[in-house]
Parts: sequence; C-alpha cells; structure tokens
Amino acid sequence: MKTHRSRNHRPSDGFTLIELLVVIAIIAILASLLLPALAKAKAKSQGIACASNLRQLGLALALYAGDNAGFFPRNILEGSGNSANWVTIEGGWVLGNAKKDRTDANLRDGVLWKYVQNIGVYKCSTARSNVLGQPGLRRFRSYSLSLWLNGHDGPSSHPITHPATILKDTGAARPVEIFSFICANERSIDTGCFGPWYGPVDTFYWANTPGELHNQGAYLAFLDGHVARHRWHYTPKRYTGEMGATSANAMDREDHRWLLEHSPYWYWFGRKGPTLP
Repeated sequence: MKTHRSRNHRPSDGFTLIELLVVIAIIAILASLLLPALAKAKAKSQGIACASNLRQLGLALALYAGDNAGFFPRNILEGSGNSANWVTIEGGWVLGNAKKDRTDANLRDGVLWKYVQNIGVYKCSTARSNVLGQPGLRRFRSYSLSLWLNGHDGPSSHPITHPATILKDTGAARPVEIFSFICANERSIDTGCFGPWYGPVDTFYWANTPGELHNQGAYLAFLDGHVARHRWHYTPKRYTGEMGATSANAMDREDHRWLLEHSPYWYWFGRKGPTLP
C-alpha cells in the first residue's frame, strides 16, 4: 500500500484584497503629490513658450521699424458693430480678424511675416478657441499689437488717429514700460490690434480684454525687448462683444489702469495736465 505524501500548500501568487487596497492607497497618495507638480511644470513650460513667441514678435517689430525709418506697421482697422465685423487691412502687422480667419493667409500677408515665417509663433499653446462657424478649426492667432503703436480706426481713406498714438519707435517715452504685443483674451481678440481705453467721467473701456490663461494673467512684450507676465486682480474679464465695455468693478479698473500706464496713452494724458484717478 502506497502512502501519499502531503503536498506543501504554497500561498497564492496573487494579491489579497487588503494588499490590493494598500497598493491603490499608495498610488492615490503618490498621484496627489505628483499631479500638482506636473500641472505646475506644464504651466511653466507653456509660459516659457508663450514668452518665446512674444519675444520673437517683439524682435520682428523692432527689425521692421529699423527697416522703415523707425515707423511701426500702419495698422488701420475697418468695420462697424461688434468685434467680429472689424478687420485689419493691408499694411498691418497681420490682416483680417482672428475670430473669422479660416486659413493662415492673413498672417502671411502681414508686414511682419518677412521677419517671422513660423505659424506657431503667432499663437500661444494655451489658446484653444475655434474659428467662428467652424467647429474643430483652431484659430491661427492669439496675440495682438497695442493700438497705440501706429493704430488707426477706418475708413482707410480717412483713418482716425488718436493723439496719444505714437507712429515711430522714437516716440516712446520709456520703451521699458510700454508694451507692444499681448497674449489677448480668446473671447475678445479680433483685429490685429489691442485697445484699452479711458473715457469721460473717469470711465475705463475694454475695447479688447487681456488673456487670463497663464495663472490668471497674460504675457506681454515691451518695446525695449523684454517679456513679462502680469497677473490680473479680477478674472474672468467681462466681454460683451461690443466695442467699449466698461470695467466690471474696482479690481477690473485697476487692471485696466495698469495697461494704460504701460501704453503711450498714459504719457500723452500726463502731458495734458490731469492725472487718472
């Protein structure tokens, strides 16, 4: 009669429920620690890329001025009604309207294309808006040039030029303080120009609003060549689609004032005598 030796019972190779729960808990803890760091790193890389784009556009503007007796591109705006109906016409740094442009032709036809022949430079990587009436077609531009730098309202035969506007680089009182290009708000970007306004009775008007996608702020290029991010006191910015939306509150008003302080308008207004409140 054969005797049967008892086999050794080896533990299962799989996880027990408790072990699995422990592993899941560890993964969750690691994710909670790593995800904010990854998000911060992504935001930083996007900011670096945006700053690089603006630096290239600012350099292109300086090169254009150097080739044209100091003059900035002549950015004439034509249109009526809401912002989607306005365009920058021939001679501008770019042409058309970012909301409606279905191809990159209006970038290539701008006078700065000679200096920056890279479509990617004209758009921040954080911008995700689509062309009007074209779901799935991303816009080709997210940057705008200050209206106070040789900007004019149409018609082209008799363009209206605000007396604060400077036409040449030599007209800048303090280039280090005057912005040229800005990462514009996707809701308000339209023509190639960006215009904050100050009206009668201490009223601030947003013709366009600044971008908010970089940690509630936007990157700006300045005439001396540097690029910096400015964080806004109030977001999201109110935008009605019409020209001349007033500031939403005191914090929004401060943001508006900051932009005006960094434009030729501020120096023109100061020379006239009164100071803004």
